[in-house]
Amino acid sequence: MPDYTIIVEGDYTYGFTYEKKIKSFPYNYFIFKRFYPNFSIWNKFVGAEFNNGSTIHFNKGYEFEEAGKLTKEINYDKGWGFSYEQVVKFVQDKYDEHTFKEMSIIKMSENGRKYWFIYSSEYFKQTDEIKLDAQTGEILSHRILVKDPILPLRIIKIVLPDKTDKNYKKDTTHTFQSKTYTEEEWKAFEQEQWEKYQAKRNKKGFWDINLVLAVV
Repeated sequence: MPDYTIIVEGDYTYGFTYEKKIKSFPYNYFIFKRFYPNFSIWNKFVGAEFNNGSTIHFNKGYEFEEAGKLTKEINYDKGWGFSYEQVVKFVQDKYDEHTFKEMSIIKMSENGRKYWFIYSSEYFKQTDEIKLDAQTGEILSHRILVKDPILPLRIIKIVLPDKTDKNYKKDTTHTFQSKTYTEEEWKAFEQEQWEKYQAKRNKKGFWDINLVLAVV
């Protein structure tokens, strides 16, 4: 059986929380309950804490009045046919042990479409950013990028255009020098060319300045 820890916190003013964390790598399930100051149940749900603290809720959650009456029931699995365990296996199969431990998983919804969002928290190295369909596990988007804590994201490659984008069009393409680009690939290509152009300008400016100083 998996090991677990129990954490109880709170006071008689704001109430109490109870959390049972089950050490079941790589899933890391937990049970959470919150109580009113009189110890009657406030809410409860189950979930998991994936790497880097990304929290997933699943099954059902419940909220109660202080008198004990159920006021709300939330089905966290509605619309999520591709399970948390399947997403974890997808990530675990795709990456080595170090990279796997740097990945995060969260539930997202965009433009009416639910998906699993897989991303890395590492800076200064090429990492994946992937979206999986909530029902089927189909890859909806895949891009390779570099994160910087200060600078904007730098997209290295669009492996698969983002199907959750409201402007996504399957057949939209651009052709340049006999090569065909999707809309997202074209945007990345334009950005790359702009960065190269700026780098050349900056390099030229550096030599111009030093030439002037040398003459003076």
